[in-house]
Amino acid sequence: MDLTPIELDEIDQYWNAATHDGDEKLIQQGIFYLASKVNSHIQLDEFYSLLADRYEVTLPLKAQIQWLVSEHLGQEIHLGKALALLASRHVEVKHIENPDSGLRFLAALLTEDPNELITLSSDPCVLVRCAVVASDLLNSYPPQSEKVVNLLINDPYQLVRDVISELLEVETVPSTELWEDFKSEYSRSLEGKDCPCNPAAAIEFVDRFQSITEFALPVVDGELLDRVRDNSPYFWATQPFPVAIDDYLMDSIIEYLQSSIPDQFAISHAGHGINSYSLNYRYALGSIAILAQVSWGGAYGDIEEDGAEWMRVLEEIDSITEMNPAAYSDGFKQRDYLILLSRFRGICTRSQENDSSPTEVPIVFKRAGNNWSEVPGLRSWDDIRDFFRSKWFAPDA
Repeated sequence: MDLTPIELDEIDQYWNAATHDGDEKLIQQGIFYLASKVNSHIQLDEFYSLLADRYEVTLPLKAQIQWLVSEHLGQEIHLGKALALLASRHVEVKHIENPDSGLRFLAALLTEDPNELITLSSDPCVLVRCAVVASDLLNSYPPQSEKVVNLLINDPYQLVRDVISELLEVETVPSTELWEDFKSEYSRSLEGKDCPCNPAAAIEFVDRFQSITEFALPVVDGELLDRVRDNSPYFWATQPFPVAIDDYLMDSIIEYLQSSIPDQFAISHAGHGINSYSLNYRYALGSIAILAQVSWGGAYGDIEEDGAEWMRVLEEIDSITEMNPAAYSDGFKQRDYLILLSRFRGICTRSQENDSSPTEVPIVFKRAGNNWSEVPGLRSWDDIRDFFRSKWFAPDA
């Protein structure tokens, strides 16, 4: 910890004011100054030591924090905002959606809203999902608890499964056993250090992807690519949830993409039965989210025809994502536009560019508050490109 004694004394003054008993104005002033004036970031294990040694605060974490943090090396937290949250003990949306995964970790421990635990169960950060499992609140609301456990019991990170086994006494199956029937590249457990919020641990995604699949790979922003992990067989993504079958089914994932979500990328092959499979593409960056799927792998399908369609769809999507001016950012954000394409499910329009050989064109939706409506007049990929070009690069944009 690089804080000087003078800085620590100043933080002490803010903390004492924020936790003062009886003077609401003084308390609010202390909380404000902690959140706005203390901008230091410290590692999470140092933060816990500071709380225990200097402020005599014990957080409601049933598992040993040293064990969790050791599996997630280098995790940092914004000191001022974390202390302000502890002083107020009031978790808000800004904490749940904060780009600081350490702060989201703390929010998961302190929240009194079980629905916020549901949201954080799909957090990209493995440590946040561990905190959800360790939350005292989880056992107080059986329906939400069951929903969380049913989701996280299949977490590809063994660390989360271990916390579930230890704290909730629910038996889990190691991911290596789940994947043992697949190619050897999958016979491993993701560890805390593999978390997508640690780009330094990025796998060689492109090489691995191309070595075990015949699917073409879309163009992926560098920051997103650094966060891609093998979350399960034939499901590569920047976060483990939503899962591949959600992308395949599309219903719940559309509602998810319309909500406040992290920047993300996922590509998967999923389905059921002998003839109902698809390649799925999910993307959210800046103002847009995209969900596209192409039929692939059914017993009665045509691999060459499906492969040609997948290549064509990727080429068109790449032309949009490559001109997206947004850069990757942590945290959660609600998108302004949603692009949906699936001939497989009839979610598309027919291009009017070439009547002799019509192609499928996505449907583009625009958000107004919490309501979504289709953008009219987009009858070709060129129309869609021109539409976003005008939004992203207009002189007054």
